[in-house]
Amino acid sequence: NLGDDLLMTSAVRMIRAVRPDASIFVHCHDAARLPALSDPLLVPVEASARLADPALSRPARLKAYFAMLSRAFRNCDTLVFGGGTVFQDASSPVSLLIIAATVMFARRKGLKVITIGSGAGHLRTVAGRSAMKAILKRADIVCLRDATSMAICRALVPQALLRQTADLVFGLAPPAAIAAKRTGFVLSIQPSVTNRSDAPGERARQALRAVINAAVQRGERCLLLAFETKHPGGDGRDDRDAWQAVAGDLMSTHPGLVQPMGFAGPIDDVARIMAEARAHYGMRYHGHVLAALSGTPFAGLAHDVKVQQVCRSFAMPCLGLGEATTAQAIADLDTATGLAISKDTLSDLRVASQGNIQALRDGLEGTS
Repeated sequence: NLGDDLLMTSAVRMIRAVRPDASIFVHCHDAARLPALSDPLLVPVEASARLADPALSRPARLKAYFAMLSRAFRNCDTLVFGGGTVFQDASSPVSLLIIAATVMFARRKGLKVITIGSGAGHLRTVAGRSAMKAILKRADIVCLRDATSMAICRALVPQALLRQTADLVFGLAPPAAIAAKRTGFVLSIQPSVTNRSDAPGERARQALRAVINAAVQRGERCLLLAFETKHPGGDGRDDRDAWQAVAGDLMSTHPGLVQPMGFAGPIDDVARIMAEARAHYGMRYHGHVLAALSGTPFAGLAHDVKVQQVCRSFAMPCLGLGEATTAQAIADLDTATGLAISKDTLSDLRVASQGNIQALRDGLEGTS
């Protein structure tokens, strides 16, 4: 997932700013899917794979998971949650319960717990709220990326040590050079919405297709960015499949103008690609964040509050799925191309994101 890779890259660089020579044990599902960070002191810990092992019973999976974490924790003094909306129970409280259990396990092993640039979603279940309370009460410092997340956590545990920072991706360095003449557009898709058979899913498909078709009619190139990609021969969600369903015929009839793009290169390269575009249009929150960082205007097709918030922050057009029409989608893209990224807003968010480094420094030095 490109968004997760961006977060991971920023988190590692922020930790490096505080602990240049520390080993970083990276909790992951598959080491082969980690971004290329060129850091010899990264140690993959494929703990998530234990939780998903179909050959084991659920109790055996949990036992294997915590056994692997126990071995890693012997070499660690701090557990860091590095961004993303990790605190939610939208579909199930299970993942949040596992996070809470991991936090409690880390504390029993003597580790500090710090979250940086994290997001909190609406907690719909009693189990989810209880898990979140357990996390907040045990964490040394909790850095949250927005006011909504702050309000959710503050309501649960008023005495929690919370700091409002910003998304970690805003802490990445902007592209070294931005093209003098921008051409074409970058688009992003969210298959969990466009794969739906209901009215919002259909409106999302139609809006994306309309934008691509309008650009093609004007001779403009569209890069259909894939945030999530499968292993070769693997299963799971892949944005390229979703793009095929939305614009497959346009790809075949206009191969020079409509190009799907899975990303496997250095993370800094994707910011350069975004910086060469006239605008970004689409559904991925980190697509918009990356656009802002690259000085590229954007327009959102919002399926969640994150997309609405980032568009609002930069005064960029945003169309909710409930109101999406093909005409308005095209109009929003046209509007975006005439706008500029606010340097003041971007500067404020970059400073706030750098606050995550200070939180790491404070937490690792034992202050709060």
